[in-house]
Amino acid sequence: MIIGIDVGGTHADGVLLDGDRLAAKHKVSVDQQHLSDAIITLLQGLVPDDRKRLSRIHLSSTLCTNAIVTGALDPVGMLVQAGPGMNPEFLARSCPTWFLDGCIDHRGHILHDPDPKGIEAA
Repeated sequence: MIIGIDVGGTHADGVLLDGDRLAAKHKVSVDQQHLSDAIITLLQGLVPDDRKRLSRIHLSSTLCTNAIVTGALDPVGMLVQAGPGMNPEFLARSCPTWFLDGCIDHRGHILHDPDPKGIEAA
């Protein structure tokens, strides 16, 4: 299962995909001062009961990226998996950052699985 989230200026939309089937969808209002609230609310409505079936979460928004970079968001941490040929240190920010092994290419293909213990440790 895959969760996809898109955060816009006034609303955030989320979907839960089970293979090719739309299993759930959810839409919430966005408060620019508290972007994480919209994301958390979406996740609460979309994460399946059996979390082990969830293979990935996609978050798409320049709003979130801009808020993190400018410090206009509640404190966050980043789990970073650098792509092929990328220096992961380039992606480090002032927030807590953990670099994970594994690699996913620009098309979303897993080239090397991450170590689950590294994710749990972060």
